[in-house]
Amino acid sequence: MEKLKNLLPKKQIKEGLEDMDVSIPAKVDKFLDRALNVVKSYNLPRKKEQLVIAKLIDALGMNPSELQQAVQKLKRYKIVQREDSTIKLKNLVKERKVINGVNLDDYSNDFQNYIAKKYKGKSISMWKLSTDPMAGTFYWSKPGSEIEVLATPYWDGQEELPIDVQNVNTGDYISQKSYPLKFTADMKKDEESYFKVLKQVLSKVK
Repeated sequence: MEKLKNLLPKKQIKEGLEDMDVSIPAKVDKFLDRALNVVKSYNLPRKKEQLVIAKLIDALGMNPSELQQAVQKLKRYKIVQREDSTIKLKNLVKERKVINGVNLDDYSNDFQNYIAKKYKGKSISMWKLSTDPMAGTFYWSKPGSEIEVLATPYWDGQEELPIDVQNVNTGDYISQKSYPLKFTADMKKDEESYFKVLKQVLSKVK
C-alpha cells in the first residue's frame, strides 16, 4: 500500500485509499511488490507491458464490465496520471545497490537461500521457519499460535529487515516495522545481525 500512497497527491492519500475499502494480505502484497520490481527492471516496451497487464486481467477472470469499473476507480483516485506516469512508475523500482563491487540484489538472494537451507526444519525458541519460493518471503510460526511473523532479510535487495507480525486467522496486523540490517558480505556476520533483531521481536510476541 505504501507504493499506492506514493502515487497519490498528499491531500488525497487518506480519503483515496480508505474509499477504495480494500486491503491485500501481506503475502500477496509482498509477492506483488517483487513481481512489479522484476517486470519494471526489464524496461519492457509498451506492447509487452500491455501483455503483462492482459495476463493479469485474464488470470483474475475479470469481465469487461469489471475491468471498466477498475479503470474508472484508478482514474477517480488519480492513481494513473498519463502526463507523469513514467516518472511515477520508475519510482516503484528501487535502484540496484552495489557495495564494494557486490550487487546487493544478488547477495540478498544468496543470503536468503543460505538461511533457508541452514534453518530448514529447525526451531528457534519454538518458532519454525517456512519460506515461499515464489514470493521469496520468510515466515516464522510456532505450534498452537495464531501469530505469524514475516521477516525476510534484505527484502528487495535493501539494507533493511521489514518485520510484519500478523494474526493469520483475522488477517490483522499486530505490528509492522522495518529495522536496519547493514550489509557486510560476510554471511555469518549478517546471519548474526539478522537473528539478533529477529529474536528481539519474537521474544515480545505472545
